[in-house]
Amino acid sequence: MILAIESSCDETSVALVRDGRVLTFRAPVVMLAHSWYVFSILLGIATGWGPQARNDRALPLWFVIRRYWLHTAIGLGAAWLLWRFAPDDLAWYSPLLLGLALTIPLVRLSSSLRLGV
Repeated sequence: MILAIESSCDETSVALVRDGRVLTFRAPVVMLAHSWYVFSILLGIATGWGPQARNDRALPLWFVIRRYWLHTAIGLGAAWLLWRFAPDDLAWYSPLLLGLALTIPLVRLSSSLRLGV
C-alpha cells in the first residue's frame, strides 16, 4: 500500500512539473489573445466569438501557422530587440519570449491526439 502511494505521488509530481512548464509557455499566447480581444472591443470590432469544438481533433499545420504566425513574429521580434538594446534583460524575459516564439509548435503539439497534452 505504501509503495503504491509513493509511486502515485511520484507520478503526480512529474505531471505537475510537466504541466507547469507547458502552462508557463502557453501563458504569453493567452495573454496576447486576451489583449487583442480587449483592444478590438475598445475599437468596436466584433470579436466573432463562436462555439467551441468539443470533439477530439488535431489542428492542421496550415491552420496553426495562419492563426499563430503573428504570435511567433512578436516573440522573435521582441527577442531581437532585447538582444540588440538590453541584452542583460534577455534571460529575464526568456520564458515569455520562448512561449511566444514557440507558439506554432506548442499549439501543434498540444492539439496532438497521440500526445494528449
